Amino acid sequence: MFTVILLALLPVQESLQLPAILQEDVAVSEAWLTGIHQADLAARRASAEVILEALPHVEEREQAVFLLSVAGQGNFPGELAVSMHRLRGDWKDFVSFVQKSIRASAEEELFLVKGALFAAGILELSSPTTVESIAGRLNDSSTANFSRQALLRITQQEFSDWEQFGVWWEEAREEGRETWLRTASNEYRSLILQLWEQRLSSNPSDALQAIFAPIAGVRRLGYETMRSLESTSSEGQEGAEVQALRLAYQAEHSAELRQQLVSLIPRFLQGEDAMALLDQSLESSFPLERLEAAQVLQLIRPAEVALRGLIRGLGRAYLQDTVQKGASEEFRMALWTGLIGVSRELPTLREQLVGTTVNTILLNALEFEQYPAAREKAYEASGALGGTDFHPVLLPHVLQEERSLADRRSALEALTSIALASGDSTPVLEVLGQLLSHPEKELRYRAILCFRRLKNPEGLVELLPRLGVESEEFLILEILKSLSADSLPGALSALLEFTVTDGTRADFATALQSQVGESPQALTVALKVLEEREAWAFSLSLLETFSMDLVQEEQKSWVEKAHAKALASWLITAGDDLTDDSRVQDALARLLEMQEKYPEEKDWVQLHKALSGS
Repeated sequence: MFTVILLALLPVQESLQLPAILQEDVAVSEAWLTGIHQADLAARRASAEVILEALPHVEEREQAVFLLSVAGQGNFPGELAVSMHRLRGDWKDFVSFVQKSIRASAEEELFLVKGALFAAGILELSSPTTVESIAGRLNDSSTANFSRQALLRITQQEFSDWEQFGVWWEEAREEGRETWLRTASNEYRSLILQLWEQRLSSNPSDALQAIFAPIAGVRRLGYETMRSLESTSSEGQEGAEVQALRLAYQAEHSAELRQQLVSLIPRFLQGEDAMALLDQSLESSFPLERLEAAQVLQLIRPAEVALRGLIRGLGRAYLQDTVQKGASEEFRMALWTGLIGVSRELPTLREQLVGTTVNTILLNALEFEQYPAAREKAYEASGALGGTDFHPVLLPHVLQEERSLADRRSALEALTSIALASGDSTPVLEVLGQLLSHPEKELRYRAILCFRRLKNPEGLVELLPRLGVESEEFLILEILKSLSADSLPGALSALLEFTVTDGTRADFATALQSQVGESPQALTVALKVLEEREAWAFSLSLLETFSMDLVQEEQKSWVEKAHAKALASWLITAGDDLTDDSRVQDALARLLEMQEKYPEEKDWVQLHKALSGS
C-alpha cells in the first residue's frame, strides 16, 4: 500500500499540485496559484490560511501527502504546524505515515522525506526508532538540515552528523532520558535567549558578536538586531558591520538563518561588493537563500548593477535551464518582479536592450514558462522592455483563440505598453477594435481599458458604436468612463442616442459634461435633445456646471429659458412634496422672471401653477 502511495506522488517533486477537490474551489485555487506568491508577506500568509482552512475537506491520506510535500519544499508561507497537529488528531495513521515517509527514497521523494522530517519535529515524535530514523538522514546532504532541525526540536541537541549523534545516543537511548534532556535543554536555551535579548536591547552593536553564537536562536536575534544598525563604512574603509557580515556569510550553515543573512546584504553593501555575495546565494543549495537573493537584488544600487545580476539570474533560468528544474517558480517570479522594478528607474533601458540577451530571455520565457504568476510577469516585462520588434511575437498571443485568457490579456497589456513607449499605437488599435466585439467579455473589457490607456482619439472613437450594442452593463460603464476626459468627434451624438439606465446614470452624466466641454454650441445641441426626451436631470447637470461666461450674448436668453424650464420640470416630475425646498423657491423665482421677460410664452404660467400647486 505504501509503495502505491509513493508512486502516485512522483509528480510532487517537480511541480506540487493542489489536491483535486480544492482545485474546484475558486478562492482556494486562486490563493494557491497567485495569492501565496504575492510580494506582501501579510497577503501571502492570508492566502496560505485560505488553503489550510480548506484542507480538512480532503481525504486524510491526501492531506498528509500535501502537508509533507509543501513542508519539504520549505517556502510555504502558512503555519503548517497547526494543520499537522490537527491531522494527527483526525487521522490515527498520520504518525505511522510520517514514520514511513522518513524512510522513503530521498532520490525519488525528496520533498516528502523533508516534510516528514519537519513533521516529526513539529509532532515531537520521540520513540527510539523514530529518532534513529531521523538521525539516519544526517549524512545525506539533501536532508541533513531538516534532520538536524527535527532532532533539535525533539532532543534539544544539535548534531553535525550521524557519528556525533551516535556518541550521544548510545547512552541516551539506554537510559531513556529524552524527555529530561529536552526539558533541561529548553530551560537552558530559554535562559540564554533571554540574556541575549536583554543584552541586545541595551547594546544593539553586540549583534556583531551574537551572529557567531553556537546557538541558532541567538544568531537569529543577532541578524534581526543588525537591521537597526547604521553602516559605519566610509570611503575606502569597511565598517565593522560589513566585516562581520562577510564572516557570517562564510560561516552560517542554517538555511533559515542564511535567508535572514542575505536580506541584510543591501543594507550594508552596494554595487559590485553586494553582487559578489548575492551571485553566490543565487546558486545556493538552499532554496530559501536563493529566493531571498532574488528578492533583494532589485534593492542594489546603482540600478545598473542590479540589472546585470537580474539578467544573469534570468539567463540561468531560461537559457541554461529551459525545463526550469533548477529555479523554483517563486525564484523566477522574484527575478521578473525585480527586473520590472529596476526598469522603472532606467528610462532609456528599453533602447539599450534592443538586440541583447534580454530579448532572447523574454522570448524563451513566453515559450517555456508554465507558472501562471511568473508567465504574467514575463508578459509585463515584455511590455516594459520590448520594442516594436515584439509586435509580431505578441500579436498571435492576443489573437489566437486557443491561447488561455490570461495569456491573451497579458499580451494585450504588453502591446499597449510598447505602443505607449514608442508613440505609435497604430498596430495595436486594429487589434483592440477586433476585440471590442469578441464574445469573451473579459477581452472586451481589456480592450476598452487599453483604448483608455492609449488616449488615442481615433481609437476612442471606436468605442462609440459599442454604446448601442454592448450587453454588459459594467462594460458600458467603462466606455462611459473612457468618454469622460477629452471631447471626441461624434461622441456627443452617440451619448444623446444612448438609452440611460439607473446603473449608468451617474457615469453618463459625467461623460455628457465632458463631451459638451466648454462649447456653447454643444450645450445647445445637448439641451434640445434632452428636452425632447424630458431628461430634465441631465439638462440641469449640464446647465449648473457650464459657465455662462462662455455663452455668447445672443444665446444667453435661450440658455436662461432652458434653465428655468429644466429646473421647474425636474422638480415637478420628482413627485415629492418639495414646496419648502430652496430649489423650489429658486425655480419659482426664475419662472416669474421668465413671465416678465417673455410674456408671450404660455409655458411659464403653466409651469408656475404646476410647481406652486395654485
